Amino acid sequence: MKHTPFALLMIGFVVFSTAFTTTVHAQKLISSQGKMSVKFPAEYTKTDDGLTVKYSAVVGEQTFFAAYTIHEVELEDKMGLSEVSLEEFNNILNGTILQKTEWKVKKNTGLKGVIRMATEEAKVQYHVVMVGQIQYQVVVIAPEATWDQKATDKFVKSFKILK
Repeated sequence: MKHTPFALLMIGFVVFSTAFTTTVHAQKLISSQGKMSVKFPAEYTKTDDGLTVKYSAVVGEQTFFAAYTIHEVELEDKMGLSEVSLEEFNNILNGTILQKTEWKVKKNTGLKGVIRMATEEAKVQYHVVMVGQIQYQVVVIAPEATWDQKATDKFVKSFKILK
């Protein structure tokens, strides 16, 4: 699993998010290929590096991400791979994992990690779950001083896996 481009994109959004102003209009994403839906709190953008499809939206200084990667084979040790994903993501950010708990999506169990990025004084709430061949990531990142937990919870709760 490689998350480097995704993490670098996130760091860039944190550093430059104050330069963006957005009109806040919630926008629901439905991906038939990724078999997922999520309601972004603002208009989102999409990037596709050929391996991972990423969506992001910025509201103020808070950035909301959802991504999926379709692997060639079904993932066996889903919880172990979720653990590796969280650890690798944290290492890329050079952060500290403050909290790690299970994250349930329907009958699927993944991980939620709360990470503090000391160099950016930012907070990251990272969610990862593996379903069949697909790895899903739902992430929110913002400076600690402007963190909006209510908006974060609403975004994460809106994430659904489709049939």
